[in-house]
Amino acid sequence: MPDMPSWVAKGSILMKLDAASQGTLRDILADLQAPNPDIARIAANRLGISPQAEQHLRDDWFTANPNWWGRDTTDEVANGLKCALGAMNLAGDEEQGKAKSVDCYWMCCCSGGEAPFKFMYRDNGSRMVIVIRTGTPASPPGRPMTDDEVFWTVEGTNPPEHPQYGPI
Repeated sequence: MPDMPSWVAKGSILMKLDAASQGTLRDILADLQAPNPDIARIAANRLGISPQAEQHLRDDWFTANPNWWGRDTTDEVANGLKCALGAMNLAGDEEQGKAKSVDCYWMCCCSGGEAPFKFMYRDNGSRMVIVIRTGTPASPPGRPMTDDEVFWTVEGTNPPEHPQYGPI
């Protein structure tokens, strides 16, 4: 049986990727074609992420030093983005007035390192859904999960009580 997600999140970096224009996505795809792409720098230049977010990518995702995954994930993320963005036919769709967007998520399963790092995507017609599937970070994010990052589970006929909205 596949693992169930511990959480699914759409952090500030993925939200900026979601909001990127066709031109920006095309530029990101071109940047990723370079040998040894610096994804943190590409995100800073093309998406306008903060210096702190750029450093987070370097420290926790794209380094051979001890990080969340115990290894450098640059090649996997770069290859996944190239495949997903390449499959979008960015130029052809834009010319035909069918510009697509991306809808990105980070899904954590299992505990530190148990789940293989996977980059998944699916074309839903008007958007490319991208899911980065990982194990739970060895050093979890330095902040508590927010209500909008939690999957609520309904079992039987008793709805869960949401901390902000009360009974659903």
